[in-house]
Amino acid sequence: MKILSYARGQTLLEVLVALSVGILVLTAMTGAVLSSLANAQFSKNQNLATLYAQQGMENMRDLRNKNWTSFSGYDGFYCLAKDGSLTAGSSCSGNIDGFFARQIMFENLAVDKRRITVTVSFTDSKVNHQSQLISVFTNWNVQ
Repeated sequence: MKILSYARGQTLLEVLVALSVGILVLTAMTGAVLSSLANAQFSKNQNLATLYAQQGMENMRDLRNKNWTSFSGYDGFYCLAKDGSLTAGSSCSGNIDGFFARQIMFENLAVDKRRITVTVSFTDSKVNHQSQLISVFTNWNVQ
């Protein structure tokens, strides 16, 4: 009978150790899943920011193609809304879907040459992120 009472105590200890290991494994898996979800959301937002930056650059290219004189009149920082409207200023918080901020910077390099920088930024729970595109436009329609 002494062997059975000792075996019962050992079995209880084994159950507690197994339960502890199981809880640790579940906690680790939960952390991995939450981290994976956060990374997926960041990836989605970074892709959208890059897409909005590309759209902004295409808007600037279209503006240049339509009227170089008007295009060359812009200087400094502007906010570019989702509908394509430009507003002077550098504070563009949430001008796209209330989450992304798209800013355009115009710089003169020469008489018929301009550097355009499109920056789309967003903030997640950790830090501010941005996607930036830079292009140099020329007056290709010079006569």
